Amino acid sequence: NIKVLAAENANFDTATAMSITENEIQRFPQIDAVICANHQIALGAIAAISAAGKTGKMKVSGFDGTKDAYMASAQGLMFETLDQNPWAQSGLAVDAAIRYLNGQKIADFVPIGYRLVTGDNVVAVAQERFGVTLMGTGTK
Repeated sequence: NIKVLAAENANFDTATAMSITENEIQRFPQIDAVICANHQIALGAIAAISAAGKTGKMKVSGFDGTKDAYMASAQGLMFETLDQNPWAQSGLAVDAAIRYLNGQKIADFVPIGYRLVTGDNVVAVAQERFGVTLMGTGTK
């Protein structure tokens, strides 16, 4: 039972996302979740939600797997993020290009793998992915 209230283009920009989210919070009295196309947008939405005093009342989800998003997740500000591993994406793309240029057949679809990151696993994933320890996060 999902009802889409709005679909806006924030142009992958934090300030634009914050402005759009501020407007949507005023427009709709009840918003359960904000699904964002990347982390810059998610961080803008989180800023607007915080400014409106609605932290913890709306779930925010983003894509990419950036350090800032991991910190937001560890602090309970971002419900989840999808780590799309850009290193694997680019590495597999280069590998496919080299194979193609060498006359080899390449698959029509190459799965890159991704990982859902939540407050439950963000500390471990951040350590593995970036080699950083998220301190003072209050996570489990």
